[in-house]
Amino acid sequence: MFHDSLKNRSLPRSLTEANISLILKKGKADNECASYRPISLLNTDLKLLSKTLALRLETVLPCIINNDQTGFITGRNSCSNMRSLLNVIQLSQSMKLDCIVISLDVEKAFDRVEWPDLFSTLQTLGLGETFLSWVKLLYDNPLSAVLTNGMIFSYFQLHWGTRQGCPLSPLLFAIAIEPLTEAIRRAPSISGISVGEKTHKISLYADDVLLFLTKPEVSIPAVLDLIGCFSQFSGYKINFSKSEAFSLGGLRHTNISPPSILPIQMDTTGFYISRYCDNSIPSPIICGKSYTFT
Repeated sequence: MFHDSLKNRSLPRSLTEANISLILKKGKADNECASYRPISLLNTDLKLLSKTLALRLETVLPCIINNDQTGFITGRNSCSNMRSLLNVIQLSQSMKLDCIVISLDVEKAFDRVEWPDLFSTLQTLGLGETFLSWVKLLYDNPLSAVLTNGMIFSYFQLHWGTRQGCPLSPLLFAIAIEPLTEAIRRAPSISGISVGEKTHKISLYADDVLLFLTKPEVSIPAVLDLIGCFSQFSGYKINFSKSEAFSLGGLRHTNISPPSILPIQMDTTGFYISRYCDNSIPSPIICGKSYTFT
């Protein structure tokens, strides 16, 4: 069936359909749409196909996705992200570097992926026409319908976003965001923290992003410009109300009020400004820094 579908470039309709079950969030009013969490239920045969593709993709992702990204990549875990953050904190404080750490919250990250951009990135990374054809097949006319009180309403077509509940989705997202992260790493106008021969600018776990920036008056506008450019064709969008910036090193001990911590006016960027990084990091880690680094 799968090979016939690939040959005909079309999946059976039952494989393209997903039912969305609405789960009421704890403590939320049941008469508001925002109170419900949508859970997408996919066809089992489709999940078998996507899992097969995911297993194959997992073998090559460590070779094509930078080590800064640890989410859902074989052999990597979030401990590396925490280690990087703690190392940056210790280094900036010991050397009194003027450093800013920015935690970016991405708005509906997986739901906003633009397929043409995703397919183009897959091709650029050299994953092969056959694999690309399989991925395109998965995203050929996908349908969803809301399941409420045991009743399925009319199906509607999806036009962007990775599919919820699909084993391939987190891996595709890591690929979709890689052009942006690579552009940040390579941009000469964005200054990170240098340790030996390596410069740390960014740390990611799937869609969770941390930026480590020095020379913030230059680096922050450059980052925002890159994200703005990337957003135009990728669907990537920052939720500034949930993003946060905090200062380290020399900037942390300034007497200037939080919105003016930087040489630029941070309030114009939309980030929430936290004066002390300890508010943003779990206290057991802060209290045990001496043990963490040993």
